[in-house]
Amino acid sequence: MIRKFFAPPVFDNDEDNFRAKFINGFAWAATANLIIYLIIDLATASFSTTRIAVIALIVVSFFSIFILRTGNINASGSVIVALGWAGITYQAYYAAGVKDVILFAYIAVALLASIVINQLIGGLVILASITAIWTLALLETKDFLTLRFQTATEYAVSLTLVLIAISILIYYSSTGIRDAITRANKSEAGLKKSNKELLELNQTLEDRVNNRTAELELANQRIQKRAKQFEAIAVVARATTTNESLETLLPKLASLVSEQFDFYHTGIFLLDENRKYAVLSAANSLGGKRMLERGHKL
Repeated sequence: MIRKFFAPPVFDNDEDNFRAKFINGFAWAATANLIIYLIIDLATASFSTTRIAVIALIVVSFFSIFILRTGNINASGSVIVALGWAGITYQAYYAAGVKDVILFAYIAVALLASIVINQLIGGLVILASITAIWTLALLETKDFLTLRFQTATEYAVSLTLVLIAISILIYYSSTGIRDAITRANKSEAGLKKSNKELLELNQTLEDRVNNRTAELELANQRIQKRAKQFEAIAVVARATTTNESLETLLPKLASLVSEQFDFYHTGIFLLDENRKYAVLSAANSLGGKRMLERGHKL
């Protein structure tokens, strides 16, 4: 339950989830550090403008988290950037001016703006920060500021807060980069797996096509052979219908069958009058003709 309370909302795409995670993490971490600083300040120091700035930044952080929970990432990021920048400027104006260490936090705000909104806003924050720094410097040189320099302890605390804020940004930036690399690696692995499956499927289809083509070619050869055989049968059938004597017809049929069916030896046997023997009556090969001369019979 507690973890769910501190977790950022979930969005439909990775970029929005990264930005939401960044804003949520930075806001909660900054709030925790600011509350600790406020407690220490209340216990050890008198009222100061720094305390007002810290309280304002805590309110801003909570307000930014609230807007983020409504699903508006850009508004949440804009609030924490704009009011955070304003809080830093307020602290510098009412404290040590251009010499205030809190001005280093401009770097964190600019980096935050570049990440959670866009680089253009980050650039504008840098430009506004430079303008604020030079404005504070000019006001100080013209004696328009009443400076209140921090003690060594206050300076150390402020510097610690700045470094913590920058460290938080660095942490979430590096975490986001690692997450992006992890997602890219997973996507690459998924693409490689998909490509491998596609190649295997393509190979399977090619094998099936080749097998089917071979089957069709074999079937076509059989059909051609069968057609040739039917044609040969037709030729032989036509030859048998001629009005010729068996003595002239049978040798022609033997030669015709041998030619049409590509047989080396073709012999025609007829039953004798007693239907006891099958007598070789015609042959096309030399061996068959010698058998014919010997009166071969079965």
